[in-house]
Amino acid sequence: MVLKIFFKHWPILFIIVFTIVFFHKLFFPTSIFGTPGDIAYFNYPLKDFLAVSLKSHNLPLWSSKIATGYPILADSPIGTFYLPNLIIFYLLPTPIAFNLHYLFIFLTSAIGMYLLCRNFNLSKISSTYAALAYAFSGFFIARIIHTSFIQVASFLPFIFLILLKYQDKKKNIYLLLFSLLVSQLIFAGYLQGLIYSLISVFIFLLFFVKTKTELVKLFLPILVSTAFGTILAAAQILPTLELVNFSTRDQG
Repeated sequence: MVLKIFFKHWPILFIIVFTIVFFHKLFFPTSIFGTPGDIAYFNYPLKDFLAVSLKSHNLPLWSSKIATGYPILADSPIGTFYLPNLIIFYLLPTPIAFNLHYLFIFLTSAIGMYLLCRNFNLSKISSTYAALAYAFSGFFIARIIHTSFIQVASFLPFIFLILLKYQDKKKNIYLLLFSLLVSQLIFAGYLQGLIYSLISVFIFLLFFVKTKTELVKLFLPILVSTAFGTILAAAQILPTLELVNFSTRDQG
């Protein structure tokens, strides 16, 4: 029974083992990436504040340790409502949780791409190669200090997979999944990434829709689903918009 499961799902197991081996030095002993820049000065402190707040059963609404006070929840890269963050930063010490969120990003990228390739009827070997080529591509490795960037990119294969499933089966469950995914993209903290993702969705549809009528029939439900996902993420969008209005960013 165990061997049967192994041979059936060996690509997923291989991807998991490959990713764990790639990042194992972050855990034995526990350490974090030592690159200067956003990890040390921005991402890690934000995630540590999130972890301390969650463990105190509070949301990180405000920090008195930044200037004369700062609405830190509105700074979207903290990723307060991003589901993996809520779980791992609540349950685990910050260094371990911070490293695990890298594992989750790369596993999500690789497994999503594997499933997408299998949906195109590629072989298991080809799909596994494509999965690792995507997850460990230059974009992800070079952007490893910009965690919210790669968090958004890690979900792109799942976005495309859900679109193809909806196009094929026309079941509303896929629209609901798309809405939930849109909300998670926003909660990940890189709002521009959502725009890039939606542009890629439209381009993706152009390649897989044969007629204008079919494009309209497919585009409208997706548009509604995107709007619903945006509403679900209002807890992040509204504070961020308010913060932008009080910053120099509103001037360009």
